Amino acid sequence: MMGDFSPRQLDGLSEQLDQIMQYFRPYTPVNEDGEPETDQNGRQITKQSKYRELPIKEIHHIYQEIKAIQTYQDNEIKSALTNDDIG
Repeated sequence: MMGDFSPRQLDGLSEQLDQIMQYFRPYTPVNEDGEPETDQNGRQITKQSKYRELPIKEIHHIYQEIKAIQTYQDNEIKSALTNDDIG
C-alpha cells in the first residue's frame, strides 16, 4: 500500500497529519505580539487543546441550516425539472 505513494506524497501526508494532531495537543496561546500568555503570577498558560474550544453547538446549528438550504435547493431543482417535463 505504501508503494502507491511517492516520497513527496508521503511527506505531504505526514505534514497534514501533524497539523491535524496539533489541534488535539496541549498548547500555549500567544498574544498579538507572539508572546506566550501568562497568568497573574507570570507563569505561561497551557490549554488542553484547541479542539476543546470549538463551539460545537453553534457548528451543529449552522450545519443543520446548511442542510435545510441544500434540501430546499434540491427540491426547487427537482420541481423545476418536473415542471419543464410537463410544459
